Amino acid sequence: MGIVIEVGANVKDFKVGDHVGVGCMVGSCGECEACDNKVEQFCKRIVWTYGSVDMDGSPTYGGYSNVIVVNHK
Repeated sequence: MGIVIEVGANVKDFKVGDHVGVGCMVGSCGECEACDNKVEQFCKRIVWTYGSVDMDGSPTYGGYSNVIVVNHK
């Protein structure tokens, strides 16, 4: 569980101070057939919350992170 500290300009569902949780995946390509069909868990470029490599090349640390940036979806 965490607390939102910043939101992007297009984010409407969350605001600073909201309590939030992040699931076992934090990213996908958003462009492949799996992503288009809303089954991102089958994306070949999936980014897991822990033990994965994020789109920017940085490692993901899951619950061991001090901060995490995720898509509002």
